[in-house]
Amino acid sequence: MARRSTIGENPLDTLIPPTPRQTATKKPESGKKSPATETTTSPSKEGGTRTRERVTIHISTETLERIRNAVYWSPGMTLAEFTEEALQRYLAVLEETRGKAFPARTGEIKRGRPIR
Repeated sequence: MARRSTIGENPLDTLIPPTPRQTATKKPESGKKSPATETTTSPSKEGGTRTRERVTIHISTETLERIRNAVYWSPGMTLAEFTEEALQRYLAVLEETRGKAFPARTGEIKRGRPIR
C-alpha cells in the first residue's frame, strides 16, 4: 500500500473530520507567501484596521536578550511594539541621512546569506 503524503495536511483529519469553522479558515494553496512572512489584519488603536506581516529574522542572542529585558521592564510593551517602533525610528534616520524616502523596490529582496 502506497504511503500518503501528510505535508500540508493534518493526519488526524482522516479520523476526526475538521469542523466547518476549521475548513472555512484554511487558506488557499495558490499564491503562497514565503514561510517567513504572514499577513494579518487587526483593529488599530486609532480605529479602523491595519495590515501587519509576520517576518522571521535572525539576530544575535545578546541583542535579543537585551530587547526581552527592555520589554519585560516596560509595562504594557510587547516585543512586536518594541521591534516596530525601533525599525520605524531607524528608517527615519536612514531617510533623513539620505534626504528623502527610499523609492519602491523594482524586484524582490535577495534571500539567503550575502556573498562575500
